Amino acid sequence: MKRFNLIILLALIVVLTNSFSKYIPISADQLRGSSIGDSGYSFAATLQKPVPPVVARVPNVMEFDPKDIQLYIKEQCYTIGINYHFAISLLREENPMFFRLFDESVPQEWIFEVRNQNDNGSTDYGLWQLNGNFLWINFIPNYWHDLCEFDWKNPYHNTYIAVRHIKWLYTSLQRHHNEKGNPQPVNSIYWETAMAYNAGLDRVRSGIGPTNKTLNYAARIVERVYL
Repeated sequence: MKRFNLIILLALIVVLTNSFSKYIPISADQLRGSSIGDSGYSFAATLQKPVPPVVARVPNVMEFDPKDIQLYIKEQCYTIGINYHFAISLLREENPMFFRLFDESVPQEWIFEVRNQNDNGSTDYGLWQLNGNFLWINFIPNYWHDLCEFDWKNPYHNTYIAVRHIKWLYTSLQRHHNEKGNPQPVNSIYWETAMAYNAGLDRVRSGIGPTNKTLNYAARIVERVYL
């Protein structure tokens, strides 16, 4: 009888364990990485190598799942320690059409294949409007991997690059202030990160006054986020 009760108890433990596991959509291993301490999420393990983006995708952007894209953006932000809400607010400025992703009347190529010409003659590409002056000679060599060829029209590829660029801008600005003996709070660094994404890191670090266009751009991004 005791042996029978023990078997029932063990079976019950297994059932409960499996039940609880269903309510964990993303494991800590999937979101491993170090946080900069501003997003409210912290994962102790240090990322050993870049987490590859979703590469098993067909070329036709109409095949992309909107919910999966949103989840991927969140995973990438938490993986490398960038405030997800800041990133989404920045994306809203760069590509307002992203928020019509679930609108079936809007072709996905209007969101993922968009190219915009800047006043300086450069072109911005894709979901996060990556600047063509830096995309192929800087972003891809520094942020990409060799698992597949980069495709700027692929929202997963575009996100993988953009999130790492945001992190690089943030850490570069934070280091810049620390080296000058003038450390800044998180919200100030994010404010400057938004300006740098728009106008370039050198312009922000050099102290050259940003244009009103850049100031308004950064203000709209930061005011939507609690940092």
